[in-house]
Amino acid sequence: MSGRDLGAVDREIARLLTRGVTSSSPDHRELWDAFARAADGGKRFRPALLTATHGALGGVREEAAVQVAAALELLHTAFIVQDDVIDGDLMRRGVPSLPGSFAQDVRQRGASPAGARRYGDAAGILAGDLGLLAAFRAIARCEAPAPVVDRLLDLVETTVHDSAVGELADVRLQLDLRSEPQADQAGQASQASQAEQSTALRDALVVAEFKTAVYSFQFPLHAGALLADADEATLVALDEIGGLLGIGFQLYDDLLGLFGEERRTGKSALGDLREGKRTALIAHATTTAQWPQLQPLLGRPDLDAEDAHRARALLTDSGSRTWAEELARWHLTSAVSSAIRHRLPDALVHALSTATEEILRTADLLLPPQPPSAPGPEADPADSLPADPTDEDTSPHRTPAFQASTRGTPAHRSPATTGSSS
Repeated sequence: MSGRDLGAVDREIARLLTRGVTSSSPDHRELWDAFARAADGGKRFRPALLTATHGALGGVREEAAVQVAAALELLHTAFIVQDDVIDGDLMRRGVPSLPGSFAQDVRQRGASPAGARRYGDAAGILAGDLGLLAAFRAIARCEAPAPVVDRLLDLVETTVHDSAVGELADVRLQLDLRSEPQADQAGQASQASQAEQSTALRDALVVAEFKTAVYSFQFPLHAGALLADADEATLVALDEIGGLLGIGFQLYDDLLGLFGEERRTGKSALGDLREGKRTALIAHATTTAQWPQLQPLLGRPDLDAEDAHRARALLTDSGSRTWAEELARWHLTSAVSSAIRHRLPDALVHALSTATEEILRTADLLLPPQPPSAPGPEADPADSLPADPTDEDTSPHRTPAFQASTRGTPAHRSPATTGSSS
């Protein structure tokens, strides 16, 4: 996104946030001001992806693209605020999250810890609701023809529904963390155990698609294309590409949540481990010999730095970290290969390449290097990736566990297809 587009999106976000203050109630103003602060800053990569897609496909509705891009940023903020409630995160990027700031305020005024937490959660839920409403309203009133607006509203509605499904599934997966099957005395898992492990792996990847890919990548690509009057084949291709980008992005985000340095990432270095967050990385670890040692360390609210270091070492020694990094990189590079295969315009391929390179560069910068060690049996790089992502066999892993995890499940849904055809 050019500096001019970025400035236009920021101005539109400010306008939307200013229009949101319509009540004289101090409580409403406090809630909306807190939401506005949560929406401030950030890289705006979702709006950038939307406007870049629109421009690369020859779109001429620049004003509408900026308006929808700004609405998407409000949608993103609403999801973040409510995700903080769901995950119990009182901090974000080194400062109190919206729920955390409200809880902190009433705690300082004498509320009990439980009462303060309840108040903060209520503020997060309600502020998120207000943000969702503002995003819908902005898209409904954007400067695009009525048929295009109808398709955009179908898209955002389906996106919110799918994202809600992803959030709920993410929480549900954590409930089953300690019920993972164990290997028998001979060290070989039964067929039933292998099936359950493969299901866990597949479910983790599906959550990554629904929770992240749908709104962070498929939505901006699809919305930008709709505003440019793209044909149905292009829309379907962009949904596939968005799925690949989103899963790759989420896999790296999960890695940063476990291995990244808190002072550099702004993410808690203990949160995901204490929460026992079920990611593809953890699902893969259940298939390794290190799992019996790793399992008791996950989902412990009192996990300390020493045990967290031990958990990270086990994830590294098992080969699960290498597996997740390779799988993330495969998804991202495959997104660009898909754009080339679908013969998308050069300008769009360039925009997608730039987005992919930025994600990879950030991951390389923030992920500490792995200590030298012998690769585990699950993480032999020669058995992991095809030599060229454009090869006919584009399976990111040829291991039975990964192949079973994706068999029978569409790799990338097209959340907007139904809405687009209405």
